[in-house]
This record gives sequence, C-alpha cells and structure tokens, in this order.
Amino acid sequence: MMIRAVEPSYLDFYWARIFPQIKDSLNNTGNEQNPLHVYDKIKNKNYILLVVMEGRGVLAHVTLEKGEVPNKTFLNVVTCGGEKLKTWLGDILKVIEKIAKEMNCQSIYMAGRRGWEKVLTDYQPTFTVFTKEL
Repeated sequence: MMIRAVEPSYLDFYWARIFPQIKDSLNNTGNEQNPLHVYDKIKNKNYILLVVMEGRGVLAHVTLEKGEVPNKTFLNVVTCGGEKLKTWLGDILKVIEKIAKEMNCQSIYMAGRRGWEKVLTDYQPTFTVFTKEL
C-alpha cells in the first residue's frame, strides 16, 4: 500500500478510478458540491488530492483544502472514501496531520456521518451542524 499526492496535471489519469468514491462521499453533504466541483478545485490547486494505491489499483482517496477563520488556520478534509478502510485509515491520517503541520495549520477539520466517530478515535466531535432546506 502506498499513499500518493496527485499533481493536478495527473488528475485525469486517476479521475475515472476515484470519481465513484468522490460521488459517494458527497452523497451525505447536502449536495453542497458535486464531483465536477471537486475536479475543478483539484485542477486549480485549491484542493489537494491524496490516493491510496494497492498495486496498480486505487483503494481510496482524500481531498483536502486549507481554510482560515480569524483565530485559526485549519486543514479541511473535503472528501474521503474507498475500500478496505481499516487497512489505510491510520496511515492516511498521519499523512494528513503531516500536511497540516507543513501548512502551519492549528487543526484538522472533518465533517461526516456519525459512523466516523467509531474510527476517528483521536478526534473530538466539536459541534453539530443543523440545516434547513428552503
């Protein structure tokens, strides 16, 4: 297994393999964006794409973006998904933390379904998001 940061110029090579994973990740976000938005953000260097490789296949992906609020800089995990979660999650979390430190972020932000609480044991739920569609 290998984790690779994908340069935007190589995105098209990986896109067909990660598109279904990104689509699944976005299904639970209230349609705030679609896979083509993610594609454009990676191509324009607004998102970082990591892929988890097993042999010549792509097991999983993560997309990241740096965010800022007045008192904090953070690394946001935009999408995360794939197969065999237990085999790569620990390793990719270490890579995400390394990237966050290199980008001088004070924290890592992830939003997801409650099921993530079971596997993100070093992370604390900090707030609940309420939405109302109009």
